[in-house]
Amino acid sequence: QMTSVIYDESLLNYIIDCLNKTNKYIQKLIKVIRLDYHIKFSFSLQKNYNVTTKLGNFYDTSLEAGVEYDLVIFPIIVNTNSMSCKIISRDKNTYRPIISILYIPNSLISKTGKNIELYFRSLLLHEYTHILGFLNDSFQYFPGGYNRTVEKGVLRDRERYFIKTKRVVNLLKQYYNCYDNDIIGLELEDQDDNGLPSSHWEARILLGEYMNIEQYRPEVVISDFTLALLEDSDWYRVNNYTGGLMRFGKNKGCDFLKKECSDQQGKTPFKNEFFDFGEDDHSSSCSSIS
Repeated sequence: QMTSVIYDESLLNYIIDCLNKTNKYIQKLIKVIRLDYHIKFSFSLQKNYNVTTKLGNFYDTSLEAGVEYDLVIFPIIVNTNSMSCKIISRDKNTYRPIISILYIPNSLISKTGKNIELYFRSLLLHEYTHILGFLNDSFQYFPGGYNRTVEKGVLRDRERYFIKTKRVVNLLKQYYNCYDNDIIGLELEDQDDNGLPSSHWEARILLGEYMNIEQYRPEVVISDFTLALLEDSDWYRVNNYTGGLMRFGKNKGCDFLKKECSDQQGKTPFKNEFFDFGEDDHSSSCSSIS
């Protein structure tokens, strides 16, 4: 059972500062069609989750008329091990998320410092992206519906899910220099969600991308693939693509997508792409969770 934790003033200010910095970063990346109404919500969240927050005039009764924002996120501090989110409400016309809960683990903010803040903000950016649209619950609302967004197929002898939206597929072909007709789309992680499509990219294909399951790594980057997916939702327009920050697997061809990263002897045909972890870990492995 999740419960909230009451913190001192300085720690609450630290959390709010990190949230604001993440908001500003998102605003630099994308823009959105403004809503033609004010977002309204009840305060039942406080009763249900025993929430203690400091959000300015959040509890001002004047907000009963609604707020003039594009997206409202309720940050809730909980005794869990990982950060997560939940969509509460969507726009009735476009189905774009407009209200969400962000569950922030107590363990992530019990200490402060430069490295801790960078880690915390990395996780916030990751979860914000889930809220914006990179979430299996949201795929059904993309143009054309679920079946035109996600497809199941077999690759490397296993059933997997793929994102097959227009911008993502076009970018996939260009990035990997792979134009085979049997490439369905960009692969999603296959270790998630009880047989449902994952809300993360497959690390075997996009090692170091910030929307992998293990998103905080020294080489983590925001790739054009995630920005293309957000734009394919038709909810956003990207202000700035990353200009080629992603390098993993670039121009390696269709074999890079189709073949295993290493054989039974631990040898890989893509020597320059992977790390050698040694005998006690994954030798010549695609990633730490391959």
